[in-house]
Amino acid sequence: MSDHSDQERAIDGLLLALATQATERNDRQFSQAALGQIVEQGRATVRLLLGSIGHLVHYDSTGEDNAYTWLADLFEQLIAALRSARGETDGLLSGDVVDVVVDRPDLHLKTGTVMRVYWVGDDGTVDVGYETLVEDYVISTVRIADIRRRTPE
Repeated sequence: MSDHSDQERAIDGLLLALATQATERNDRQFSQAALGQIVEQGRATVRLLLGSIGHLVHYDSTGEDNAYTWLADLFEQLIAALRSARGETDGLLSGDVVDVVVDRPDLHLKTGTVMRVYWVGDDGTVDVGYETLVEDYVISTVRIADIRRRTPE
């Protein structure tokens, strides 16, 4: 494949094939071993997969297709696996809900924006996205100092 969009289409196709298989088998649960393999691939791979899943789910936000519902489930399973496998770093875990406390150059990252932590880096940064994939699927990297963890209500 010579082009980045060819790679994205290949990843999307593989994800949809997995989702279709899961739907046909009526089994939406990924094995812990499979989730562990994904988590072990590291930040860039996890970010790419979460972004690809988010993109597919976001643009089928009607929820009418079981394959897309399964993809949303896979997204949540990945976040849970990251939360479990990576542990807490700088008081944050994957899946935590945070507020942006400093305006960033990205238009969607304004003070008060509520985001969800996807990956906590060991470099003082986190990858964050919107709370729901229907809202948006954009993933941004911000400094830990630019967010504040929300306390459960």
